[in-house]
Amino acid sequence: MKNLMSLDDFLKIKDNDDFILLDCRFDLSDKDYGKNAFKEGHIRGAIYVDLETELTGQVKEHGGRHPLPDLNEFTVNMNKKSVDDNIHVIIYDDGDLAAASRLWWLFRYIGKSNVYILEEGIKAWKDRNLPLEQGGDVIIKESKGTLSLNIRDDIYCDVQYVKDNLDKAFIIDAREKDRYLGKIEPVDKKAGHIPGAKNYFWKDNFNEFKVKPKEELKEIFKGLEEKEDIIVHCGSGITGAANVMILDEIGIKAKLYGGSWSDWISYDENPIVVGEER
Repeated sequence: MKNLMSLDDFLKIKDNDDFILLDCRFDLSDKDYGKNAFKEGHIRGAIYVDLETELTGQVKEHGGRHPLPDLNEFTVNMNKKSVDDNIHVIIYDDGDLAAASRLWWLFRYIGKSNVYILEEGIKAWKDRNLPLEQGGDVIIKESKGTLSLNIRDDIYCDVQYVKDNLDKAFIIDAREKDRYLGKIEPVDKKAGHIPGAKNYFWKDNFNEFKVKPKEELKEIFKGLEEKEDIIVHCGSGITGAANVMILDEIGIKAKLYGGSWSDWISYDENPIVVGEER
């Protein structure tokens, strides 16, 4: 797999010095969870990345609950964690790959391609009773190498692009079915979905924490390889990145609508559909 690395493959290279390991665990209901989990036990050599402060920009009236960070600041922050153009990056979270995919996508967005996600995350590590390291600093000395900023506009879009392409693009809503239908809305102020969007729940790509085989993924997204313009969104741009990563894994290119549903509903004039599309 081109974006994912199995634990077995990681164990073969874990003592090499040509990669950096990043821990980006998070919990939407507990902003301190990731940092505390890192201090309680992480894979040796890992460096902590905070989703709320380093992978998210300032929340404003528009832009969603997790707007993209300032890309110059993001690049500088990652360079301070020893990430440069040449070094390979391996990312892990608790295993659902949501936060890991967000960080993977941000690296892709700034033009860095040698980035991988540890499949099943730290869960796989713990399941084998492999040793954990406690404590540790969350930031280390700045890298001697340069981390370039070469923005890839082809994998991102904003609200205006979505509005301009409602009748042209294929829009994927990565949220769970009941949120898509507007039956429930546990987080955002309005329920429903963007007109024309199709529901591809991001967790349907997994058997528990294991990514489904490529042939099964191709069946899930059958027909999308023919689409010229695919837009993926979720609630705030986190789990949608997991769908973008999976689509890339099977050779289908997609854009992430960064602000996602929480940005869409911040504009009173934007249309909303509740229930199934007709």
